[in-house]
Amino acid sequence: MNSDDATLLRACLEGRRAAWDELVDRYSPYIYFLINATFRKHHRAFDNDDVEELHSSVFLALMEDDMRRLRMFRGENGCTLRSWLRILTINRTIDFLKSLR
Repeated sequence: MNSDDATLLRACLEGRRAAWDELVDRYSPYIYFLINATFRKHHRAFDNDDVEELHSSVFLALMEDDMRRLRMFRGENGCTLRSWLRILTINRTIDFLKSLR
């Protein structure tokens, strides 16, 4: 994990609102991209409401239970915060698609 992300993550876990806002600002475009790409990959039509709901659910999942998921992130073996968020986002999007069946 790069030092910039480590510092940001530490500040988020300390409860600093500005750090959380920066995390959301930094990774929102990437989260939106991943949601849209996953919908396209699975040949599913989607609307902006679905994308917004999923985007919000990713960040809410990070905040749940006193930021349990963020606290679990270790950044070991070359895993970056970005790649970890990728896995979380894609899994949540696939779960959403399964729920539509």
